[in-house]
Amino acid sequence: MKALSITALILAILGSIIPVVGYYLAGLSGILAAISINKETTVGAVALLINIVALLFMSPLLASAFIPEIAADNPSSATLRTAYIGLLSVQFLGFIVLFVGKALGSLRKRRA
Repeated sequence: MKALSITALILAILGSIIPVVGYYLAGLSGILAAISINKETTVGAVALLINIVALLFMSPLLASAFIPEIAADNPSSATLRTAYIGLLSVQFLGFIVLFVGKALGSLRKRRA
């Protein structure tokens, strides 16, 4: 699981740099970070935070989907909006799975 969280971190960094394929890398990174439950939670959380920051603040997809002047020129803005919300949902669901799994793991350790 340590390798998955490190891979998620590397993909998150690459996804924030690479312009076109970066969105797919961010989605894959979010899934890998969610899979790496109980081991290396900090690295997985950092990967998810990098993805969220990159999607919220550095994303041209955000501008093309939600800014009215740009969206009016783009006939597929509804599809872009759906893709953008889907990518953010994967990141937030990754956080939920990661921390709920961590909490359940600590409860199991306390009972044992």
